[in-house]
Amino acid sequence: MDDVHTMHFEDDGRIPNNPGLPLVLYRGALVTTGNPLKAEACRSLFRHNGWGGIWVNGVFPYHHYHSTAHEVLGVTSGTADIKFGGEHGDIVRLQASDVVIIPAGVGHCNVDSSPDFRVVGAY
Repeated sequence: MDDVHTMHFEDDGRIPNNPGLPLVLYRGALVTTGNPLKAEACRSLFRHNGWGGIWVNGVFPYHHYHSTAHEVLGVTSGTADIKFGGEHGDIVRLQASDVVIIPAGVGHCNVDSSPDFRVVGAY
């Protein structure tokens, strides 16, 4: 894993965010050495670490949040610019092998992504 970043977001009046818990971004957390990263390997890793409700897709292109559940996203292919924290939040470029843990209440929106952008998500 290359590095870890944390971000805090306050309530913006529309998106509550989570002033108590940071969003955590793990750059290069998923092993991609050798074969291209497979979604099943990411699913297995998330299951092993207690995440449930696992799915494979992208990120919605509108601001939204999960009021009662933390969410984890593992990028298995492509790149995306995701805005975290609501309309006045911060845009973060995610790429294959990144993992982001989004605390309950933190807004997120896919601003732009490559055609091959895919994530494994869980709650």
